Amino acid sequence: MFKKTILAVALTSAVSFANAGTLAEPNLSVALEGSIAAGVYTPAAAAVLTTATAYVANDVVTFTYTGATVKSDSAPSVANSTPGNTLSYIDTINGNTVRFRVDANGVASGDVLTLTGVNLVTTAAADKAEVKVASVAISTNPVIGNYDASAAKKIATFNKQFSLTVATAFDETLALDKGRKEFSALNDTLALTLADNAGLSAITHTKFTHTITGQNLSYLMDYDLVANGGNANGSLSATELATAITVTDGADTTVLSIDAGMTTITAVQTAAVAGTVVSPSYQFNVIGQTLGGSVIAAQTFTASTVASDGTISADTGAKAAGKWSLGADVTRVPFMPFGSAYSQSITVSNRFAAAGEISIDWYVNGTTVSTPLTVSAAAKSITDISAAVRATAAANGITGNATFDVVVNVPDTNADVVAVYYAKSDKDRAVIAN
Repeated sequence: MFKKTILAVALTSAVSFANAGTLAEPNLSVALEGSIAAGVYTPAAAAVLTTATAYVANDVVTFTYTGATVKSDSAPSVANSTPGNTLSYIDTINGNTVRFRVDANGVASGDVLTLTGVNLVTTAAADKAEVKVASVAISTNPVIGNYDASAAKKIATFNKQFSLTVATAFDETLALDKGRKEFSALNDTLALTLADNAGLSAITHTKFTHTITGQNLSYLMDYDLVANGGNANGSLSATELATAITVTDGADTTVLSIDAGMTTITAVQTAAVAGTVVSPSYQFNVIGQTLGGSVIAAQTFTASTVASDGTISADTGAKAAGKWSLGADVTRVPFMPFGSAYSQSITVSNRFAAAGEISIDWYVNGTTVSTPLTVSAAAKSITDISAAVRATAAANGITGNATFDVVVNVPDTNADVVAVYYAKSDKDRAVIAN
């Protein structure tokens, strides 16, 4: 009878503790960069637990964190919605579990326990990483063991403070009939949209550094020429770039620069009011064919932004920012000798329903020289451009071995090029491209 009574008590206890406590899930947004710089995140409430059963004096209550560790200088304490039903801090174990002992009055079912004073180490935090907390009560009675366990709930998510989207991407097609020295107009615009996601530990930015990267922006050197308002010193100043690129940035102030490789524009935008986000746009201007502008390279672009408060930086990551397209069929002729010892045969087969203008891009001494031909690729026909290519080679002083592209103003894959050269001395010939 005694053994049966003990078993009945144990079973009754197990049933009474079947319910689980409920942890709140505030899932607060924490600014990633600011919290990493600080190395610590201190939530106003590190856990809020509503008990589902009564806790007995001397039982232990634990709060265990994942996604962050508890800093050693923390001073954890628990406040109870029922005055007098207190818990005393014991210690922190394993770097992430905070333990309390239930005091003499115990804890009633339905009490709300609020944990504060927990400093969470965040130096290893990552974008979209979550911090969760789980709780459990542990009875001093080994028959009962753990009870009133709550599943892990999110108390915070780390997010990059600033986000970037491309509102208007570069999307122009280079005009072949204008020697690819302009678009359908004399400019193309990139517009960016910035958002401050703020959150706890957020920085108050004082400047944005925007980076716009292509593959070849050497045409901008046109704006160094005296005829175009430059000083002809062989480099692009901020003033010259301000003519080449029209910036819209509200009341903010932007200073432009370009790298030595002529691939990347850096725009430093200083905030008129710290913490106020102004989304910029950049109109890239070109001199154009009529005024003797340079050839513009077809290329793709990316854009990225770094915000700063003078100490802490927050980046957005790179976004695709559009492209400038040839709108043409391009065939590379990797090798072709020119000079009195050789003869060339170069033909274009155009399958498209309309004729297309042709230009030759010569690769000479690290530069590209684009020359329109006077002959066009006739619709649905084969056109011999041998004489025209020899003429433009001579006009550009090209002798010996050369590399060039045949650019036909028809949709891509609609033109085929066959390039053959003959060595006059031994009558040998070679087919180079088709």
